[in-house]
Amino acid sequence: MLRRLIVVAVLAAPWAAWAAVCDSPAELSARQVRQVQVEAMVAALKCQGTGADVRGLYGEFLHRSNAALNQNAAELRALFARRGKGAAAVDRYMTELSNEAQLRSSHIDDYCGVSTRRLEELADLAPARLPAFAAAAIGMPYDGDPCPVVAAKPKHKAKP
Repeated sequence: MLRRLIVVAVLAAPWAAWAAVCDSPAELSARQVRQVQVEAMVAALKCQGTGADVRGLYGEFLHRSNAALNQNAAELRALFARRGKGAAAVDRYMTELSNEAQLRSSHIDDYCGVSTRRLEELADLAPARLPAFAAAAIGMPYDGDPCPVVAAKPKHKAKP
């Protein structure tokens, strides 16, 4: 019996180590939501004075989605805490997101036009739809590392 436990523990150890550093689907969703928020913030700052009220649209998004964004912040803090990192790591991550969004913006044709349309969508978005919107808009989030999916063992069919 003890030998079986040791074998199981040895086989499970690599998975446990990976799970400590990979993102669950909920954690990937939290990263996507935060990335949408940061990209909207960068757009609101970068596209001021282009004719559209980008700051107003961003403010409306923040107002409508305040509770969802606060929940998202708690999820991100929990993600970093699970990895043994604290508030400074969350702050670094947010800075990296902002810098990455700023860099990407210079490679997008009509950045302010595209961003204004996204801000209009976000300003009108029901907060409950934010995770789905973020998943569609972002795909794999910056610095996301999904946990591997373990396929279920197929059940044997009875022979006729």
